[in-house]
Order: sequence, then structure tokens, then C-alpha cells
Amino acid sequence: MIIGGGLGGDLLIGGGIIIGGGSSNVNASASAAVQPQKTYHFRLRLTDSYGNQFTGSDATFTTPSAVEAWRQQHFGSMTNTGNAADDANPAGDGITNLMKYALWMNPTQPGTQPPAVVTEVSGIRYLGMNFPRNPYASDVFYEVQAADSPLGPWTTVMSLTPGGLPSGPGFVSEDVASLVSGIGSQPVIYSDVIYVRDTVPLGSTPHRFMRLQVQRQP
Repeated sequence: MIIGGGLGGDLLIGGGIIIGGGSSNVNASASAAVQPQKTYHFRLRLTDSYGNQFTGSDATFTTPSAVEAWRQQHFGSMTNTGNAADDANPAGDGITNLMKYALWMNPTQPGTQPPAVVTEVSGIRYLGMNFPRNPYASDVFYEVQAADSPLGPWTTVMSLTPGGLPSGPGFVSEDVASLVSGIGSQPVIYSDVIYVRDTVPLGSTPHRFMRLQVQRQP
């Protein structure tokens, strides 16, 4: 199997500033949910106690991509180099950072690949695979394939494109769990598991194999 996971997601900017001069104080605050890898424009507009308005010049900031935020969280660097590189394996467990990013795993700690399972449909047994998905990895392609031999040929039974939904003849279900911390707040996903099965029944061929492949969109 080729397997991995991590954490990305929306960023939250916010805070308050106090600008004072003479006998008047002006309070200003900003809070907004922003998306990864986007450029935003902002400017400061103030009104003092006399009704005078002041507007600052336009400024911009660009948020990091989902994978850059994940690298920064775990490695303190957003660059695709060294221990933070996609193909690196700093935990020494044989699972690359890219796979751990896709599977919502901590890349600095040893992990295990999703095990093969046996699932039953209408009394017929199939080889299956259940794996955690990073719902904030908005740049990852997932593909589950099955074959009679590790040498192939491999047949795709489930695929998931960035921003899309899981699909394919082997897709069973997706179990997403989230929490809402307060009134008006956005749900925070804390668990996302995808269930997939083979399309060829066990016993109909001598052997069956499944693998998970992931690829990050540039």
C-alpha cells in the first residue's frame, strides 16, 4: 500500500487596535475567515469622536496554501525541502510526508498504514480499505486501486479530486464528524474516514490486492 495525512484549513485573522491622540481614542477591530493560497486586500477606516473619517491606503496579504500551513505547523517551515519535503520521512516509518498530509497524520511521529479489511455486501465478501482523509488538504488527488497481482494491471475503484466528492464503483461511504464551538461559528471537522471496497469478490481469483495513491496538485 502507498499511504499518509495532516492538517491544513482556513486561517482566522482578527484582533483589535487602539489608536489614541489628544483626548480622543479610536477603537478598530477586524475579524474574517480567509481561505488558503488567496490574496486579500484591506484598508483601515477610522472615525474619531468629532465625526472625521480617515481612510488608509490599500494593502494586501497572501495566505499560505493548505500544505504550506501544514508544514509550518509541524516543521516550522513552509518550504518543500529537508524534513518538510513531500517525499521526506522524518519519522522513519516508511510513510512519506505527502501521504501523512493526505491521511491527516502527524509527520513527526511514527504511524501505521491503513490496514486491509474484509467487508461483506449481500453475503459476498470483498477486500476493503478504510482510511482517514485530511478534509483541509484541498490540493490532493486520492485514488484507490485493486489488482490480482502487486505488478498489476491496477483498476481504479475509487477516486477523489480536489474540491470534489469520492466516487467510483468501490466507494462505500464517507463518515465526517464535526463540532460547532458556538452560535454562528463554523463547524470544525475532527474526523473524516473514507470506506472503499474491491469490486471483485474474494475467492473468485487466487489473490487480490489494493493500494492507495495520492498526488498533490501543484
